[in-house]
Amino acid sequence: MTVIPDKNYLLSKKFDGLSSHYRNWQNNFSGMILYHKLDGSFSNGWKFSEGLVVSSVKCKELSDLPIELTKSCLAWYYVVWIEICDGNNSTKGCYEYETWYYLYTTCDEGGGGDGGYQSNTPNVDLIYNASSTLSSSQKQKLETAIVEFKTKSPIFATIWQSLINNGLSLKFIINPYTPVIDPITGVRAPAAISADGTLIEFREEECIISDNLEEELIHKYQRNFYGSQFVDTKRNFEFETKVIRDYCFAKEYGYCRAVAAYNFQSQEVIDSYVIWILDLVLS
Repeated sequence: MTVIPDKNYLLSKKFDGLSSHYRNWQNNFSGMILYHKLDGSFSNGWKFSEGLVVSSVKCKELSDLPIELTKSCLAWYYVVWIEICDGNNSTKGCYEYETWYYLYTTCDEGGGGDGGYQSNTPNVDLIYNASSTLSSSQKQKLETAIVEFKTKSPIFATIWQSLINNGLSLKFIINPYTPVIDPITGVRAPAAISADGTLIEFREEECIISDNLEEELIHKYQRNFYGSQFVDTKRNFEFETKVIRDYCFAKEYGYCRAVAAYNFQSQEVIDSYVIWILDLVLS
């Protein structure tokens, strides 16, 4: 087993970051744990963030890697710098860390040099079915929504990568008559995903925003995760999706938006829900 703590975890532990053992990790460990076979070859691994597994680590065969030596490529990342202090005026104990979120890669088509084609919507291009009917401006709004979704939360970034790994292909359209109607307001939903999970429709161009997209992408992830068990009679998938959204937002920003509580009838129930979400975040 190989323990690879990340830089910030080492700094926070004053470089005492190699004391993890099999199934007995250091408190709030962040980094990677790699496992090897008896002959020393790679077996599998896990990436940790603050003591929680956030993704698996896999070794790809060289033939599987998308290497194109004729192109000059640039990887784009969204970087977040965070400083956390203990609030004690006497010690002023603070530490800083940074997190890099992969956004997309742009490549020229001419084997180096300037002037090659670079898509303005690289994330959309990954999932955009040819039968989609969005205009150029609408595709650009969708690109912005995807980037915001990926960078809102490490959990959302993991969901996005899982969808890509599973060959996500979606048809996107504008439909003023989206099939879902809010039972309270009577207004048609700003976005909806089809029953088979192949189509996302927005009520109008202004509805192509991250908040609307994240709901439908999580639904798509649920379909992949549950498979044949994705049946509303077995689970409340709408509620589960909103709980995920509330948890991720509270985890990143420190308070609960309570999107799952929009149709709760009692303020007492809403307050209890918010306390439950914040307890989950702190546990």
